[in-house]
Amino acid sequence: MIKKTLRKILPVSIKNQIGMILEMAIKKRIIKRNYSGFPLFVHLEDRTGYEWYNNDWDLLPEIELLKKGKLCSGAKVFDCGAHQGILASILANITSEKGQVIAVEANPHNFDLAVKNRDINALSQLEIINKAVGEKEGEVSFINRSNGRIKLKNINEKGIKIPCTTVDQLSKEFGTPDVIFIDVEGYEVNVLKGAKRTLESRPDCFIEVHVGCGLENFGYTAQDVLDFLHKYKYQIFVKPQKEKEFKLLEKNSECPKEHFYLVALSV
Repeated sequence: MIKKTLRKILPVSIKNQIGMILEMAIKKRIIKRNYSGFPLFVHLEDRTGYEWYNNDWDLLPEIELLKKGKLCSGAKVFDCGAHQGILASILANITSEKGQVIAVEANPHNFDLAVKNRDINALSQLEIINKAVGEKEGEVSFINRSNGRIKLKNINEKGIKIPCTTVDQLSKEFGTPDVIFIDVEGYEVNVLKGAKRTLESRPDCFIEVHVGCGLENFGYTAQDVLDFLHKYKYQIFVKPQKEKEFKLLEKNSECPKEHFYLVALSV
């Protein structure tokens, strides 16, 4: 009863601060687990890390599908919204030292952990950048929690100022990628708008599409994501969260109405 009352009366900014304190109230440790076939050491320093990374992972279906395209040894990969660098570390193992992974993470805490996880696994081909990724370069307000996101303009939340880059700017700095991963908590269309020049080279893409959990808050729909990619003549595969396999989405097919994963392969 008290918890419910506090949720109603406390300002959003205070609730976010309390959430971060609880998130960090955990014993730090280093574990070794197998992620998609690669043994990795991982720093666990918050509750989200324990929930997401303290177990072995089977081969991720998006990895399996992207390997049929351009994801291979020697590839260049951009990972937008890299969290604590676990996926980026998997990708760095796949690309090998012949390739390169550029991982971009806005949350300072997650960025620090991603650097620790890279260094403990000696992945010299993995570059990690503490920035947000969006439609244009500049600065954005970021809600600083473990699974944080860009601040919404119409909601009274306290964010921190974070530098923002674009996929096109990353391409200028590091070269055009073969593969792009996007997991940005509803900001995916904004990231795609900042990738127009890069997409002309038709890199393969993975996008987590946050239908019903962030995408609409920024004024977009899943159809907007699909329409954007159709301009570049991609073959699109989708997998709703509860399903195990990706399925080809025909051009005129109805897009999923819930949170789903998308792989776009150049054909």
